[in-house]
Amino acid sequence: MRSPHRQTRGAEALRAWTALLLAAVVLAAASACGGSTPRTAAATIRAARFISAADSAAEYEAIWAAKPTAGRLRRDRATLAHVDTDVVRVVASSGTSAADTFVDGYRSSSADVVTVIGHNEGGLLKFADGSSVPLWDLGVGGKPIALISCSSAAYARGQAVGLPDPVALATAVRIEQALTARVSQLEEAPTAAQLKDLLVTVALEESAATSRASRRKVIALTVTLPTAAGSTIYNTVVFELDGTPPSPGQQP
Repeated sequence: MRSPHRQTRGAEALRAWTALLLAAVVLAAASACGGSTPRTAAATIRAARFISAADSAAEYEAIWAAKPTAGRLRRDRATLAHVDTDVVRVVASSGTSAADTFVDGYRSSSADVVTVIGHNEGGLLKFADGSSVPLWDLGVGGKPIALISCSSAAYARGQAVGLPDPVALATAVRIEQALTARVSQLEEAPTAAQLKDLLVTVALEESAATSRASRRKVIALTVTLPTAAGSTIYNTVVFELDGTPPSPGQQP
């Protein structure tokens, strides 16, 4: 007959093994369900989006210093009607010029990046009330800003990035939409250099998509080069004319 002390020690050992086995089962179940370590969802990268464009003949003349044709004004209005709802059309308000309204909104925004579409005239971003702001001032301090305007890269400084070539309003809107979509998919807010890479990429993709196949052959080349800080992607697009003469009224 076993002593009471041996029976007690045996019962305690059995309870200990049972507890360890139960803990192992619970841990395995939690791991299988992916619930052992809760994951925090990545925050969405936000963009503050602005546009300066004419909705009337008077506004067009204030921006372009020229009267619009009926067709041009109609096309610009149609483009404005299809911009995303969170894009702010900058206008003057309460005695404040449109330029000052834009700068105040840009500086005070809590967004991660800023985009602005508008007409560049000699480095000045023009607004519908006739006011303007130097493009080279917009990248000083603050957050990265994409200047989606004709030849704006020549005037971009600091945190600002721009386009190297002229761009039509409808094309600028599509580029901005694609850029904002790419930014929202990032895991963290982009630097100015990263925003520039994204802007160049979407601009090249837009050029390739809208080039006339009957007149041009588009070759897109993407090269990834390793660097100390990671990989850098370079995008190049080469346009080759196929010899077909343009029809009357076409831009070469």
